[in-house]
Amino acid sequence: MAMRLTASEVDIIKDIAGILSIEKDIQYELDTDVGPTFIGANTLWDGTAMPANTPNKGEGVIVGVIDTGANLDHPSFSDTPEDGYDFAAANPLGAGNFVAGSACNATFVCNDKLIGAWDFADDGTNESDGPEDSNGHGSHTASTAVGNAISAPPGGFVTITGAGLAAPSISGVAPHAHLITYDVCIDTCSGAAISGAINQAIADGVDVISYSISGGSNPWNDSDRTYLDAVAAGILVSASAGNTNATITDPVGEVNHRGPWLLSVANSSHNRGLKNQVAITAPIPVPMDLTDLFGVNGSTDNFSGDVAADLLYAGNVEAANAEGCTAYVNNTAFTGKIALIIRGSCSFADKINNAEAAGAIAVIVFNGVSDIPIIMGGTTSTNIPAVMIGLADGDAILDFIASVVATDVQAFMSATTIYTLLDILGNILNTSSLQGPNDTFDVTKPDINGPGTNIFAAFADGTAPAPQFNFLSGTSMSAPHISGSAALMIAAHPTWSPSEIKSAMMMTADNAVKTGLGVTTTPDEVGSGTVDLSKSAISALVMSETFANYLAANPATGGDPATLNIPSVRSNNCAANCSWTRTVTNKSSSSHTWTTDEFKFDNATLLHVTPASFTLAADESQVLTISLDVCLGNTLGELAFNDIVLDSGDVNVPNSRITVAARTSSIGVCTLPPELDLIFDNGFE
Repeated sequence: MAMRLTASEVDIIKDIAGILSIEKDIQYELDTDVGPTFIGANTLWDGTAMPANTPNKGEGVIVGVIDTGANLDHPSFSDTPEDGYDFAAANPLGAGNFVAGSACNATFVCNDKLIGAWDFADDGTNESDGPEDSNGHGSHTASTAVGNAISAPPGGFVTITGAGLAAPSISGVAPHAHLITYDVCIDTCSGAAISGAINQAIADGVDVISYSISGGSNPWNDSDRTYLDAVAAGILVSASAGNTNATITDPVGEVNHRGPWLLSVANSSHNRGLKNQVAITAPIPVPMDLTDLFGVNGSTDNFSGDVAADLLYAGNVEAANAEGCTAYVNNTAFTGKIALIIRGSCSFADKINNAEAAGAIAVIVFNGVSDIPIIMGGTTSTNIPAVMIGLADGDAILDFIASVVATDVQAFMSATTIYTLLDILGNILNTSSLQGPNDTFDVTKPDINGPGTNIFAAFADGTAPAPQFNFLSGTSMSAPHISGSAALMIAAHPTWSPSEIKSAMMMTADNAVKTGLGVTTTPDEVGSGTVDLSKSAISALVMSETFANYLAANPATGGDPATLNIPSVRSNNCAANCSWTRTVTNKSSSSHTWTTDEFKFDNATLLHVTPASFTLAADESQVLTISLDVCLGNTLGELAFNDIVLDSGDVNVPNSRITVAARTSSIGVCTLPPELDLIFDNGFE
């Protein structure tokens, strides 16, 4: 039955005998596939979250993507999109014109959407394909930011990675924006090529630079410094926060792109899932929560049909080999069975092949670090079906196995992949996303978060039929979501500076991001949170900062980055008390009054903001003084996090938020106001 119910009605109905489950209706959207809608881009596309309700898909904005080039003839970059938009009329260079001096010619064909293509990577020996993308990474990031909307063939969609669409449709965040691509990478990316591309992008007059390449740990002296020149030229820069790898296995403290003038972007999940159902079928009764589990097929689809068989946990075969990383001593242990294996230190292929060598007909891997399963890569050498489930589901299966130890447990794995949207899948921090703390100077990094896990977008030409698409994960994929978001923001507010656009997106971001274990994240993991375009374009408060101040804040020359007017405050050494000032400006056309909690007590620190209330007319500014007192009971040496919420009191004007981070080093005088002293009654003086 399909019913319209309030939350209270759901609570009543779920307790009625015979009601097995109630599930929220799934809304399917035709719009990379669900990433833009997940961050609210559709509310700008249709104008509902735009000033004056004017629809906005990034018209007239130029995004420069510095990456591995682009698949130039991919429909994501065509100037004749299926929605009929006239890129020729909108071409900022004039219809049929391309960036002078770029590689656009009869071989490397540009158009009124893709208006420039530069090659800084070819050296005449290692690569000679001009700005064409032989890697796929650049095509993917570019289409995520500004790719055209493309629908699946009539009658359904093709679930084949690399050929066809594995979604009802895809779209970049700003599908009507123009693209200039800069090829700077072969297998690695030359610093000289990168510098050349940044300077060229400045000369080309792009509005946004999207950069999914590492660096920026010493921002006043590396490529981030050149990006400060771009910001000074009116260009907003979105850069990936970086990913763990063979060298960097722990993400903590490794965040990239620490320049206070750009957006360093973390990576989380969105709400799309390609589900292969996993179910425990016997012995009866089977708990309801084990009858329809979310399974994710490996990168190689080895299903020839549904699988139903006994299930055997690898840890019950060999206690020391629960991860299946070595061959099983009993090479018939899994004969005719499905093997249940924990994700761990070896490759997925090793797990699957070791299970097959012991007779397994299929494998269920459960994620040992997150409740969200991932696509298992590197499985081309495997022969049997394999899916991954989340940690909580894996633990629940283990509990069930333990409860029926004397009886065989049976499981079912569906060969059919179902495209589904589930809210519980979204806003989960990817464990590979590099994090703070930034202990180098007092600026919190990353700045913001975006969807970057299992992103479906354009790819390079290859052996499969064109046009090609692929799934990729990483902060490389989250950064172009922010780049496209910036393009929409610039189209909405063309007179705002990059710092103002950056601050509006940060101060209205959604901080309800969790780790895979359900723990609330901190600003050192996701910055201000996930960009929320349903709020950012209609927000009123912004912060502005100048090139001169960014430059003067260099700690190596005596500067203090903590004084910069950015929407986060930080002290890596808060001795008894630390304080900051920030200036907010009302960019709306009306007067509004904002209020905040004058005092907030958390983590045995007392956060104090003055003024606690202020009214600003259009274009007026207010200086805020923020102080943090370290109270008795605080655990010294640990980071304390808090935030300041500026409540507009108007449902049409989103609240704004400033994050606070402080590592305390000594206890100070902590005088609680009477209303808090009554609540806590802790005797602080």
